[in-house]
Amino acid sequence: MRSGSPSRDSFENVIVRTNRRVCPGIVTLPDRALPHAPDWQAAINATWRDPRGPFARIDVTGMDGFYYDLPPNGTRSNHYGLVNGKLGWETARVEVYLWGRNLLDKNYTVRGFYFGDVPPDFPNKLYTQSGDPRSWGVHFTARY
Repeated sequence: MRSGSPSRDSFENVIVRTNRRVCPGIVTLPDRALPHAPDWQAAINATWRDPRGPFARIDVTGMDGFYYDLPPNGTRSNHYGLVNGKLGWETARVEVYLWGRNLLDKNYTVRGFYFGDVPPDFPNKLYTQSGDPRSWGVHFTARY
């Protein structure tokens, strides 16, 4: 990598395949972030504990949209935020809690591909992988 911003740059000695043709040499990327490099990410949490055992925790995370692939593919994810939490009881010998992830059941993408895969003309189409939907569970630990 040459000098410059860690997420925007040009690369030397790479081989690029375009339309079944190999193009060795230098590839200069446009002034944009590299794939899976959002401009910002944030997380904040709060935990409440009572010395007698009950506790609660909430986590809020957020991420800016990001490009799925290198140029010339300009497809991007949307920015999103997630809320996770725990509610339970802890002592020196026992832990019991109910946990939940993506509590607001936010629909978000974590990966994307843009290519032609449908015959006969194979037009380019965006295929995305969704993040996990709302999930929840119960955790129990006993120490003896």
